[in-house]
Amino acid sequence: MFKRPPSYPRQGCSICKTLRVVVAMAVFVLVLASFSFDLGLLKGIQFTDMFATIIGVGFLVVLGWRVWIEFIRKG
Repeated sequence: MFKRPPSYPRQGCSICKTLRVVVAMAVFVLVLASFSFDLGLLKGIQFTDMFATIIGVGFLVVLGWRVWIEFIRKG
């Protein structure tokens, strides 16, 4: 019941953080798919196109951010 905190400082594991984000996104996609199939709320949305758009925009954002960090801000 009364657990003692660890005597060493915990550090966040980058793999664990990434895994948590992936699992959270997977649950979110499953919830959206459930609403789409069961209730028909998202009938007009093409999930394949939406996913491709999100991945493309994310790629461009990360690429732009890295260009900003590596070349523009240092300059």
